[in-house]
Amino acid sequence: MKQIDSSVLRILSAMYESDLFNGLNEGNPHANVTCDDHNQLARELAANSIVLVKNDKVPKIMGDDEKLATATVLPLSVDELGACIAVFGDETTVSGGGSGHVTPAYVVTPSQGIKNALNEKGGQTKVIYNSGEILDDAIKLAQQCATSIVVVATSSTEAVDRPTLELGNNQDELVASIAKANPRTVVVVNAPGAVLLPWHDQVPSILISWLPGQEAGNAIADVLFGAVNPSGRLPVTMPNKENEVGFTPEQFPGTGNPPESSYIEELLIGYRY
Repeated sequence: MKQIDSSVLRILSAMYESDLFNGLNEGNPHANVTCDDHNQLARELAANSIVLVKNDKVPKIMGDDEKLATATVLPLSVDELGACIAVFGDETTVSGGGSGHVTPAYVVTPSQGIKNALNEKGGQTKVIYNSGEILDDAIKLAQQCATSIVVVATSSTEAVDRPTLELGNNQDELVASIAKANPRTVVVVNAPGAVLLPWHDQVPSILISWLPGQEAGNAIADVLFGAVNPSGRLPVTMPNKENEVGFTPEQFPGTGNPPESSYIEELLIGYRY
């Protein structure tokens, strides 16, 4: 009881210090208090968190006399996008589950964010979205447009481990197929942590945007078009395969009942391994 009293005292002391006990709380916990400043901050935070992990050179979209010239895919140039830009994949996964879940007042999808950016820049390129569920249709669209953006995603929640580091839902097949159909393919990965990228050597550009929230599309477009420098750094290692470091059952998921994990690897994990 002495320890409980001590803990409660610390909580109550902070509440009294903040004057929470003087007057009734007449606010509505379900009220939407979002404002334009908050939305702009959400956009800035999401954009500045994006990590550029690959941006190789590919043939530029130019006249026949310069067709051998090359340049990096990113940042996208409005003048070189041509008639259309194709956007594929998951446009709805922007937050996690459990305590990592937020129900936003709205979600700007990547295709809408790209449209917004083009409108601001006066571009005439048409943005065409395809979910990728019908692969043949997606491939045809990728062949028609000068540039393809593929958004892949996975999520997580507390108390339940992700069963695999794979993206799932045939997303890897979608990326590989679009990359084969269009050499100017950019992959945007929305994920809570490490994921497998088996197609990383098949695409010229990869962005890791984590779980970007309600302003996802605008934030991604800010990076795609160079309005924001993708200067984020990976806080985790993206492995080449499942259990690349060779964890034993004693290390993960642990042994015994209840299971206990032994952290015998200490610092020899990820890029330190």
